[in-house]
Amino acid sequence: AAFRDCVSLSGNIEIPQGITEIKNGTFYMYYDEAPFKGSLKLHDGIKSIGDGAFKGSGLRGELNLPKELVVINNEAFAGCDFSGILSIPKDVAVIGQRAFAYNWRLMGKLEIPKSVQSIGECAFESCSGIEGIVFEDGIETIGKRAFNMCTGIGSITCKATVPAYVHSGAFDGVPKDNFTLEVPESAIYLYQAAPGWNDFKRISAYRNLAIRPMVA
Repeated sequence: AAFRDCVSLSGNIEIPQGITEIKNGTFYMYYDEAPFKGSLKLHDGIKSIGDGAFKGSGLRGELNLPKELVVINNEAFAGCDFSGILSIPKDVAVIGQRAFAYNWRLMGKLEIPKSVQSIGECAFESCSGIEGIVFEDGIETIGKRAFNMCTGIGSITCKATVPAYVHSGAFDGVPKDNFTLEVPESAIYLYQAAPGWNDFKRISAYRNLAIRPMVA
């Protein structure tokens, strides 16, 4: 909470080299204050971002997460105003509750890497600009309302042969009737029977159509 509720601060935030962890509530602000209105620069050596570290700070622009990041704690970036495509680093293991909630200007396809085992409650709630999700085969649990009111989602691909456990309301507000949930062919029946996944009425085999540029 080093700069918590410092409402007279403005501009950009740049975290210098040598810092590997941003503690809980470092730049936390109440949602109606949001003083910064600038961008955030995080160097690649940061490994952990604490609870509410940038919550409500009003930061905007693209969010480029550190390449060595492992832990994104609860509400770490909730209530900011980030835009662009969110890229989750390959070593992230946990995405906490409301970690990116209410960043409605995030867009594009969200790829959840194999390292991520759990997605917390309301982690991406109201991120209505996200257009699609790809779950690699490491995901085990998806929390309550994790993607609640992500109304822009038009595709979901799950690469795990064993469906992740989905808590209630994880995909509430996602237009499930507008697209087909793509899963491994051998696991179609498992997804059709699994709670949370069986809310999707169209489930079919995922095809990895990789074509070399020369062939194309």
